[in-house]
Amino acid sequence: MAKIQLSPETRAQERRRPGFALLKISGWKHAPQVSEMSIERSDSETEGKYLGLEGQWEHIPVWHALANMTTVEEGIIEADVPPAFVDPIVSVRNKSYRITLKCAEESETRTIKVGDILPSSAAGSSPESLEQGSGLILGDAVIEPVKDPEPEPTPQEIDEAIEEAPEPIAVPIAEIETESFFSRHKGKIIAALLALLLIIAGVLAWYFKLIPDFNSGKQDDKPIETSSAVNATPALTADSNLSDLELLQKFIQTKPNTEQILAQAKQWGNTGHCDAMLRLLVHSAHKSNDSAIALEYAKMYDPAEFKQTKCVDKADKDTALYWYQKAVEAGSADAKSLLDKLEKK
Repeated sequence: MAKIQLSPETRAQERRRPGFALLKISGWKHAPQVSEMSIERSDSETEGKYLGLEGQWEHIPVWHALANMTTVEEGIIEADVPPAFVDPIVSVRNKSYRITLKCAEESETRTIKVGDILPSSAAGSSPESLEQGSGLILGDAVIEPVKDPEPEPTPQEIDEAIEEAPEPIAVPIAEIETESFFSRHKGKIIAALLALLLIIAGVLAWYFKLIPDFNSGKQDDKPIETSSAVNATPALTADSNLSDLELLQKFIQTKPNTEQILAQAKQWGNTGHCDAMLRLLVHSAHKSNDSAIALEYAKMYDPAEFKQTKCVDKADKDTALYWYQKAVEAGSADAKSLLDKLEKK
């Protein structure tokens, strides 16, 4: 049976400040590299019940990889967690939080025990963000050893160094000025030469390869790419080596636009990456206040628009109402019409 604790002590000395804590899990028999967890709060005062990737609360379970946790002994793993994990939990006291651990088809849910931990606001301002690695689990910090200062030389050593110093070599003034000019402008001269070579190469490539053959009377059979096709971010193909969380993080790093987000969500839905698809839509609609994404998410659950898929097996009027309202607040006229119809039912 797993036991989960959150304590103020951290593995890295520089993280022992408000907003950082040590997450310790004991009694979990699976390796952290193949384990994930979700954090759920018991009340419904916030918009969501599950802790998201950036400290926000979301409506669907968000799974955080435990790959950066360290096995300290058999059955015990631990790692530091940042303010994005700590603040949402310790800022509101007397609330119950449950953590669900899972590995493949096996899962276990336990209540987390929270120690006397201060939120990041106790430091006067939020601490600077550290590299978070995978999800909200911080890797071990690399602490450089402090080197002892070199001893100051004695007066006798200074005198000996002066006596042994070689006589200065006279250099003609013209030579000094020449070396000084090239040393000062060496970078600019190299950059100018490289730029000139690139221009020449570009002109030659354009002249010999890119000019069409007008004498042949034939045009290139390849279709001309439109600007939207050129600028589109290719959808991430399913990779059996990546979890849904890793697929989601990799895609978000490309900073996709609305059209690319909806296209990627549709592809993940067709290939059964349901967790990645649902989290992408919820995360994108919340963070960017995107009316188009909120509208599409609402229609997935609207009884009048519902179509059963691999990822959504039944309609949910309350969910549809919530996301229609989000889309209306973001300026969607279509969402207002669908919201009015749904409220009348």
